[in-house]
Amino acid sequence: MGSALTGMITCISQSPRNGDETYSSLGYGTTMSKLLNRGKPQPAKPFEKLLGLAQKKHAEAAAVVARGVTGKYQAAREAQVKAYAHDVSVLEGLAEKN
Repeated sequence: MGSALTGMITCISQSPRNGDETYSSLGYGTTMSKLLNRGKPQPAKPFEKLLGLAQKKHAEAAAVVARGVTGKYQAAREAQVKAYAHDVSVLEGLAEKN
C-alpha cells in the first residue's frame, strides 16, 4: 500500500538443479502480483532552496580541492566537485523552465 509505483522482476531457471528456488520465486511473484499501489503526484520542492544547497556544497568541495588533496582521496574529491557542478547545472536548467 502506498503512493509509489512498484515493479518486480522474478528470475527463474530451467535447470532441474534450481527447481526449488524457481518454485519459491514463482510463488512469491504470484503473491506480489496482487499488490495494489496507486501512484500519486508528489508536491514540487522549491528549486531555489535545492539550487542554493547544491551551490554551497559545490563551493565547499571545490575549496577543498583548491587547497590540495593528496593520496587516494584526490580522485574522489574531484569527482565530488564534478557531481555537484552537474547538480547545479541541472537545477539551474529546471529553474529557468519554471
